[in-house]
Amino acid sequence: MASLADVGWKLLEFKARSKRSGSIYEPLKLSILQREDEPLWEKLDRYYSAVKTTILNYQSPTTGLFPVKTCSTCKEAKVRDSLYCAASAWALAMAYRRIDDDMGRTHELEHSAIKCMRGILYCYMRQADKVEQFKQDPSPSKCLHSVFNVDTGDEVYSYSDYHHLQIDAVSLFLLYLVEMICSGLQIIYNTDEVSFIQNLVFCVERAYRVPDYGMWERGSKYNNGSTELHSSSVGLAKAALEAINGFNLFGNQGCSWSVIFVDLDAHNRNRQTLCSLLPRESRSHSGSLYDRQFTNQSRLLNHKQGSLPVYSLSGPKRTGLSLGHAVIPKYYCAPADFVEAEQNKHGSQKRFPSNSGRDGKVFLWGQALYNIAKLLVDELISPKDIDPSTCPWDQRSTSTQDTQSESGLQVDYPT
Repeated sequence: MASLADVGWKLLEFKARSKRSGSIYEPLKLSILQREDEPLWEKLDRYYSAVKTTILNYQSPTTGLFPVKTCSTCKEAKVRDSLYCAASAWALAMAYRRIDDDMGRTHELEHSAIKCMRGILYCYMRQADKVEQFKQDPSPSKCLHSVFNVDTGDEVYSYSDYHHLQIDAVSLFLLYLVEMICSGLQIIYNTDEVSFIQNLVFCVERAYRVPDYGMWERGSKYNNGSTELHSSSVGLAKAALEAINGFNLFGNQGCSWSVIFVDLDAHNRNRQTLCSLLPRESRSHSGSLYDRQFTNQSRLLNHKQGSLPVYSLSGPKRTGLSLGHAVIPKYYCAPADFVEAEQNKHGSQKRFPSNSGRDGKVFLWGQALYNIAKLLVDELISPKDIDPSTCPWDQRSTSTQDTQSESGLQVDYPT
């Protein structure tokens, strides 16, 4: 005779199957409870509800961009944040391809990612004159903007008010563009867009000799507004160049004039520059990018009594809930009244999550990365689904092998 618990789970399963619709307001139990024998479609539906509620709910209906803050008054959208949000929807779409009856969710998730990518492309193409100026004079006052109005795509800050020169953001856009098109998405439509992407590649090729403000948007660690070469920027530029070299932006439907090419010498210079910079992030950030940097950052956080949730996401630390889904705070900190006690004895005081991730304020960047990481941990997607470059050489497509062999590019593939 079946136990009451088994009967309860069975009733929940029947109820879920009968009410599978596009609504994001799924029953709370289906969102936060998991079973070892949970069917694949139910796992994906739970992820869909989470991504829809915590990510796609904030996507702009006009440009497809995502705001930096989820409050109604925030009209700023950063390229980097929007890319990770789009990647979160795209990763879940890749997982949905494993089932037959997806209720149209694969199409919805894929085109949410496409809308964001084309929104960024639209914002970039409106500044096509800056691309030409940057090719002649790669200075902070001639680069593409990295922050746009979330609803209109207009410029938000001038060069004097914001550090826009972030080569890693443009490189990340090119990298995700290649990976999404590889998965079958149609993002580039005509020759004008192909020519513009080729111009972006010309700009990224110069990363080895263009100091920028880096992914932290600060430049030098002294915060004096000066630029410097960053390993993260040069490394992302190198990865983007390797991915897009010989790549057809029209996918399987393309021809010779929709193929992007990379200057071999420029790629080699980026590679050599990256090797000379590592393991440092930059000249002023002399700490290692590996264990030493983690130790240095931890020591800095000790004095500020804060911690990054990406390093401690276990158990009760995921305290925020949005319609039953875990919400990742931006950071954890000790209350101001207990800072002195924490400084005297590290770890003695309880850390509390920041406002981002509570009261409906979601830190979209962290939330998107958390969703992608969960999909990987639960083995709903594999690394080669979202990053084909991790595939062994013998598993790559024949066209990709031929193109990369003919290009002469020295690519550092994982073994």
